[in-house]
Amino acid sequence: MATDKSSAPKRHADSGVKRQTIDRKRQKKTIKKQNDAKMETNSHPQTSAVSEQPRCAFCHSSKQTEGSGPFVAYAQGKEVTGNVDNFSNVIHVHLTCVSWTPKIYFKNGFIKNLESEIIRANDLKCSSCGKKGAGLGCYTVSCKKTYHVPCAYDIPGCRWDDDFLLLCPEHASEKFPSEEKAKSGKKDTEKGKTLSSYGKNLVLCGSGLSSDEKVDI
Repeated sequence: MATDKSSAPKRHADSGVKRQTIDRKRQKKTIKKQNDAKMETNSHPQTSAVSEQPRCAFCHSSKQTEGSGPFVAYAQGKEVTGNVDNFSNVIHVHLTCVSWTPKIYFKNGFIKNLESEIIRANDLKCSSCGKKGAGLGCYTVSCKKTYHVPCAYDIPGCRWDDDFLLLCPEHASEKFPSEEKAKSGKKDTEKGKTLSSYGKNLVLCGSGLSSDEKVDI
C-alpha cells in the first residue's frame, strides 16, 4: 500500500543495510513525531538573510520545506537548542534528512553514526538534483538510485514506508517488508484453518476410502 506525500516525508545508499532494528525504527518514529511542532515553531518568516541560515549537512540546503522538516542541531552526539554558539563542532541537519538516513539511530539520548553517515552520503550524488549528500537509497538491493530526502519527497512516483524505507519510481511496484509480512500472515491464517473453522455445514466425501478409513473418519 503506497504512502502518499501527505503522510510522508514520509536506504542504503550503498545497498549495505536494508533493514533496521525495531528499536531503532521506534526511536526514529518518536523523533519524527516532533516534526509538526518544530515546523510550527519555525514557520514564521525569517528576518535574517538566507546566507546566514544553517545548511543541512546532508542536502546542503538552508531552506526549510515540507519535505525537509525543520533544522535540528547536534553537538557531541546530543541535540542542542537555543544559542548553538555556546557549543563547538555543531552539526546542522534537517529533521527528515537525519530521520531517514539508514544507519542513524538514537540511544540513551545520543545520536549514533551521524558523522559517518554524513561522510557516506557526501560520496553519493542525488539521482534527482545531481548534488552530493544523498543518504537515502531505494530499498531494492540492485538499484543504485540515491536521493536527498527533500528531493525524493518531490518525486510523485516514490513510495514511502513507515519503516523508513523508500522505493524509487522504477521499483515502486515491488513490496516493502511490511507488505510481504502482511501477505504472508494472511496465507498462514488460511492454511491454519481446521475442519471446525468451516461451520456445521461441512460435508465429507469418503467414496474413495477403504472401510477402515471410513471408520476412522
